[in-house]
Amino acid sequence: MKKTIYLMAPSNFFTGGPLSTHQLASILNKYSKYDVKIFYSPKTKINPVHKEFKEFKLSHTFDIIDNKKNFLIIPEHYSSLVEALRFKKIKKIIYWLSVDNYINSKFRHENSKIIRAFIKIPYFLIYLFNKITFFYFGILTLKDYLKIYYNFFNFKYFKELKQCKIHIAQSSYALNYVKNKLINAKVILIEDQQRELYKKIYKKKIKLIPKLKENIVSYNATKSNEFIFSIINYDKNIKFVPIRGLTAVQMTNLLIKSKIYLDFGYHPGKDRGPREAILFGNCVITNLKGSAYFYNDVPISKDFKFYESHRNLININKLIYSVFYNYPRYFMKMNKYKNKILNENNVEIKQVKKFLQLLNFI
Repeated sequence: MKKTIYLMAPSNFFTGGPLSTHQLASILNKYSKYDVKIFYSPKTKINPVHKEFKEFKLSHTFDIIDNKKNFLIIPEHYSSLVEALRFKKIKKIIYWLSVDNYINSKFRHENSKIIRAFIKIPYFLIYLFNKITFFYFGILTLKDYLKIYYNFFNFKYFKELKQCKIHIAQSSYALNYVKNKLINAKVILIEDQQRELYKKIYKKKIKLIPKLKENIVSYNATKSNEFIFSIINYDKNIKFVPIRGLTAVQMTNLLIKSKIYLDFGYHPGKDRGPREAILFGNCVITNLKGSAYFYNDVPISKDFKFYESHRNLININKLIYSVFYNYPRYFMKMNKYKNKILNENNVEIKQVKKFLQLLNFI
């Protein structure tokens, strides 16, 4: 019987994480000797394949053959890892798409509301102090705080992590984190890639993009914290346009017009937002949280990365105007990042082949 690699994904659900899982499955299906299947959970009577994933034409199942010849790749979400505990023989691999997602989901699932409220007390005190000082010392989000809180735990004793022999990191941020928290763990980097839809739009409009640019700043409005609004309120003469609730076409149309993309989110993995923005000709400005701290994940100059302190508002404001009036020169500084994005498919294939070699010895 042919050996099988199962990749766990939520039924009929589309976000960046499941997209990365399907992209990985597609490459495994093409370059491996294994039977590759998406293991959808929970079981549903309707088609579990989201319309955005039908293009991959992957086999799927609601059941797993639990034997030691097969492999199961599990997303890092705590509930998925707990679900996988019921399989006793299959070799298990964690796909670390988001460090923060694991920590936050573990915190919610393992603690009652009362205990969670008690644990959060220091966070609220620090946040109140920072707010009183007008965030002079920076903005501490709950996600930042939980990462600090879990630094006091030894991850090698977490049963949901102990079940896995190998770890896949989607970002250098995740690679570094897992290596530090799980000493001697086998961790391999497999970076994902942009959606085919965006690549097609880019190829179609590549010559038009420089001509359509306006003095607009687009920004990630779904994962941003209070600092982004401090930037917006600092100068009412700048046109800021949020990216929220837009279709793929609407978003690309906005990114084609804007010259700058701000992302002051928590960067739980190698985010798609900055990469999409770069592809459509934006200079990217970020904070230094999560994957944004790592040059390999967000390869832009330190001049475009800022700590979230109000002391930096004037510097960010100056940079925005500099980009507006010297756009061609500034966007040249993004060329390395852009070239990296255009080469993502080749890189992922190479990394997957290295991963498959590793499986032969497990």
